[in-house]
Amino acid sequence: MLKQKVLETIKKYNMIESGDMVIIGVSGGPDSICLLHVLNELKEELNFKICVRTFKSYAKRRSK
Repeated sequence: MLKQKVLETIKKYNMIESGDMVIIGVSGGPDSICLLHVLNELKEELNFKICVRTFKSYAKRRSK
């Protein structure tokens, strides 16, 4: 269900074209891991490559 919604949104707004390299920033939180998982499932269907970059989220540190 989520995968289909993401696919529809990508196509509706022409977000990814065939041959694109999509860079995904992953913090390790559930939202970025979910994004990575869904796009990884769609990469062959839409013919794009994924480049993953990790980063530290400082939002938790600021909220203490």
